[in-house]
Amino acid sequence: MIGLGLGLDRGGFVPKPFLPTDLANLEAWYKADAGIITVSGAVSVWANQAPSGSAKDVTQGTAENRPAYGSTQLNGIDVLSFDGGHFLRNTTPSEWKFLTDASDYTVIIVGRAGKSSNPNAAHAFCGTQVVSPFVYSIFLYDDRSSVSRNNQIAHELTTGGGALVVLNRLNDTFLPNEWNHFSFRTDPDNATASERSIINVNGGADLKNSAATGTPSTSNPSGDFEIGRVSVLPLVGDIAEIIMYARQLSLGELTQVNNYITSKWAL
Repeated sequence: MIGLGLGLDRGGFVPKPFLPTDLANLEAWYKADAGIITVSGAVSVWANQAPSGSAKDVTQGTAENRPAYGSTQLNGIDVLSFDGGHFLRNTTPSEWKFLTDASDYTVIIVGRAGKSSNPNAAHAFCGTQVVSPFVYSIFLYDDRSSVSRNNQIAHELTTGGGALVVLNRLNDTFLPNEWNHFSFRTDPDNATASERSIINVNGGADLKNSAATGTPSTSNPSGDFEIGRVSVLPLVGDIAEIIMYARQLSLGELTQVNNYITSKWAL
């Protein structure tokens, strides 16, 4: 029957909406509208929604370090709020080897950093801790006027000993104190340095790193995985969603994820 407003195509079939699980190699998926356990309005557990399951759940057992939940919304959905002392953690570094070894991967984040247009601080959204022997991967926004990477979003990946493998910085596209969705598509052992790291912010043009050096580590990260803080780099801001794949998404696949994000979060 035609004209009943059922949203059917000519074959009577309604296409299934795209979800991040439709793409292969989804390792971790944290979304603010699922997998949340709260205690007195603060998050104690954020459960991984990827098929890899609970091995990558992040938790916080100390009440004063738990991010707030429900104090801020995006498109009518409660999100997690971090004040610089809040963070969630997974204490099994081997689960995060895909972020530091020579394999390629993609990390997509919906979040905002800072409470002003010039926060003048470094804000880590997520990553593995900076501890000896210094095998780590961090996804951050750095707005410190005292450093050369002021007002830049970055993915910092190192080998043991701290030699940089991928360091991609991007000026003037990520907006502090504003909601952004941004991705890091990383291929750290690519023979062409400019192809090792690709950043995309708010669905804009891809920006590629051109100065990556070093040999990728094949070790587990040196420390735990954290959301809302990485070592001494705390986030003041909010996170709505984090999606991680253990491979580098194609531009077409990234477009699918970006469309999902912009529809869901009205960005």
